[in-house]
Amino acid sequence: MVDYELMKSYDISDTESVTIVIDEDVPSIIVFTEDEQRIGNIDLSEVDEGFYIVWMYLDQLSNKYKKKGIGRACLEFFSESYQMPIYAAKNDGHPREDGSHLTGDAPGFISRMRSEGLVV
Repeated sequence: MVDYELMKSYDISDTESVTIVIDEDVPSIIVFTEDEQRIGNIDLSEVDEGFYIVWMYLDQLSNKYKKKGIGRACLEFFSESYQMPIYAAKNDGHPREDGSHLTGDAPGFISRMRSEGLVV
Protein backbone atom coordinates (compact mmCIF):
# COMPACT_ATOMS: atom_id res chain seq x y z
CA MET A 1 0.00 0.00 0.00
CA VAL A 2 1.21 3.49 -0.78
CA ASP A 3 2.29 5.40 2.30
CA TYR A 4 -0.66 7.69 3.01
CA GLU A 5 -0.46 10.37 5.68
CA LEU A 6 -4.15 10.23 6.58
CA MET A 7 -5.21 6.71 7.43
CA LYS A 8 -7.21 4.92 10.09
CA SER A 9 -8.39 1.44 10.90
CA TYR A 10 -12.11 0.70 11.14
CA ASP A 11 -13.50 -2.50 12.69
CA ILE A 12 -16.29 -4.06 10.64
CA SER A 13 -16.63 -7.08 12.95
CA ASP A 14 -14.97 -8.61 15.99
CA THR A 15 -12.44 -10.32 13.74
CA GLU A 16 -12.03 -8.02 10.72
CA SER A 17 -11.08 -4.44 10.08
CA VAL A 18 -10.49 -2.28 7.03
CA THR A 19 -8.08 0.58 6.45
CA ILE A 20 -9.48 3.92 5.35
CA VAL A 21 -7.02 6.30 3.69
CA ILE A 22 -7.34 9.76 2.23
CA ASP A 23 -5.41 10.46 -0.94
CA GLU A 24 -4.95 14.20 -0.63
CA ASP A 25 -3.71 14.59 -4.21
CA VAL A 26 -7.00 13.52 -5.85
CA PRO A 27 -8.96 13.96 -3.30
CA SER A 28 -10.26 10.47 -2.69
CA ILE A 29 -11.14 8.23 0.24
CA ILE A 30 -9.93 4.68 -0.40
CA VAL A 31 -10.78 1.56 1.59
CA PHE A 32 -8.56 -1.53 1.77
CA THR A 33 -8.92 -4.96 3.35
CA GLU A 34 -6.40 -6.16 5.93
CA ASP A 35 -4.41 -7.78 3.10
CA GLU A 36 -4.46 -4.51 1.10
CA GLN A 37 -7.10 -5.38 -1.47
CA ARG A 38 -9.07 -2.35 -2.61
CA ILE A 39 -12.70 -2.51 -1.46
CA GLY A 40 -13.66 0.76 -3.09
CA ASN A 41 -13.36 4.49 -2.93
CA ILE A 42 -15.16 7.79 -2.70
CA ASP A 43 -13.89 10.37 -5.18
CA LEU A 44 -14.54 14.00 -4.42
CA SER A 45 -13.95 17.32 -6.12
CA GLU A 46 -13.09 20.47 -4.27
CA VAL A 47 -15.74 23.16 -4.55
CA ASP A 48 -15.77 26.73 -3.23
CA GLU A 49 -16.26 25.91 0.42
CA GLY A 50 -16.12 22.16 0.72
CA PHE A 51 -16.01 18.90 -1.22
CA TYR A 52 -18.51 17.28 -3.59
CA ILE A 53 -18.96 13.50 -3.93
CA VAL A 54 -18.48 12.63 -7.59
CA TRP A 55 -18.13 8.85 -7.49
CA MET A 56 -18.66 6.34 -4.69
CA TYR A 57 -18.44 2.56 -4.70
CA LEU A 58 -17.58 0.42 -1.71
CA ASP A 59 -18.40 -2.91 -3.32
CA GLN A 60 -15.66 -3.20 -5.94
CA LEU A 61 -14.23 -6.27 -4.24
CA SER A 62 -17.40 -7.81 -2.83
CA ASN A 63 -20.90 -6.96 -1.64
CA LYS A 64 -19.94 -8.33 1.79
CA TYR A 65 -18.50 -4.93 2.70
CA LYS A 66 -21.81 -3.12 2.22
CA LYS A 67 -23.99 -2.23 5.22
CA LYS A 68 -21.04 -2.36 7.63
CA GLY A 69 -20.76 1.36 8.37
CA ILE A 70 -17.72 1.82 6.13
CA GLY A 71 -19.26 4.64 4.09
CA ARG A 72 -20.22 6.56 7.23
CA ALA A 73 -16.76 5.98 8.71
CA CYS A 74 -15.17 7.28 5.50
CA LEU A 75 -17.21 10.47 5.53
CA GLU A 76 -16.63 11.01 9.25
CA PHE A 77 -12.86 10.58 8.82
CA PHE A 78 -12.77 12.93 5.83
CA SER A 79 -14.92 15.51 7.61
CA GLU A 80 -12.76 15.36 10.76
CA SER A 81 -9.60 15.68 8.66
CA TYR A 82 -10.72 18.63 6.51
CA GLN A 83 -13.33 20.39 8.67
CA MET A 84 -15.26 21.37 5.53
CA PRO A 85 -18.74 20.39 4.32
CA ILE A 86 -19.30 17.42 2.01
CA TYR A 87 -21.94 17.81 -0.69
CA ALA A 88 -23.75 15.21 -2.82
CA ALA A 89 -26.13 15.30 -5.76
CA LYS A 90 -29.85 15.55 -5.17
CA ASN A 91 -31.77 12.35 -5.78
CA ASP A 92 -33.68 13.47 -8.85
CA GLY A 93 -32.57 10.71 -11.23
CA HIS A 94 -30.58 13.06 -13.46
CA PRO A 95 -26.79 12.80 -13.97
CA ARG A 96 -24.94 16.07 -13.42
CA GLU A 97 -22.48 17.63 -15.85
CA ASP A 98 -19.62 16.04 -13.90
CA GLY A 99 -21.32 12.63 -14.21
CA SER A 100 -22.37 12.39 -10.57
CA HIS A 101 -25.76 10.91 -9.77
CA LEU A 102 -27.21 8.62 -7.16
CA THR A 103 -27.69 4.95 -8.07
CA GLY A 104 -28.10 1.66 -6.24
CA ASP A 105 -27.92 2.10 -2.46
CA ALA A 106 -26.72 5.71 -2.78
CA PRO A 107 -30.06 7.55 -2.48
CA GLY A 108 -30.83 5.95 0.90
CA PHE A 109 -27.25 6.26 2.10
CA ILE A 110 -26.96 9.93 1.18
CA SER A 111 -30.36 10.63 2.74
CA ARG A 112 -29.18 9.08 6.04
CA MET A 113 -25.89 11.01 5.88
CA ARG A 114 -27.80 14.25 5.30
CA SER A 115 -30.07 13.56 8.28
CA GLU A 116 -26.96 12.96 10.43
CA GLY A 117 -25.30 16.15 9.16
CA LEU A 118 -22.37 14.41 7.45
CA VAL A 119 -23.50 15.46 3.96
CA VAL A 120 -25.10 18.71 2.85
